[in-house]
Amino acid sequence: MPKIIRKTRITEGAIRLGHSQFVRFVSQRCGVSQAAFREALKILKKGIKIALSEGYTVLIEELVTFEVRELPARERINPYTKKKYMHGASCRVHAKTSAVLTRDVLRLSQERIDRFQSEHPIAEAEPKKRGR
Repeated sequence: MPKIIRKTRITEGAIRLGHSQFVRFVSQRCGVSQAAFREALKILKKGIKIALSEGYTVLIEELVTFEVRELPARERINPYTKKKYMHGASCRVHAKTSAVLTRDVLRLSQERIDRFQSEHPIAEAEPKKRGR
């Protein structure tokens, strides 16, 4: 059976946005100044930090849920000495994207994949001939 190959990847041309690039990207798309959007992000982050530190779960509808999860103390093994020791209890911030966001992103991703596949049809590789 011939192998199915692609000459280019779907994620080719994908751009990772750092904080400054994200601020610029959103402010251009939404028609707000970068300073105003940066200030709004700063206030949002501060509000989330305060709420989480006071024990609240933060739900931003159709976007994300933040919560603090407590990890109990447990016995660990030092990989170098192989000795057992107790690792103290700790807390972690957990973020879970909303089902609405996940659904919308997957739908848009599928549209992007479909568009990519129509522009780059699948090429079938020639089967390798075995012989001496």
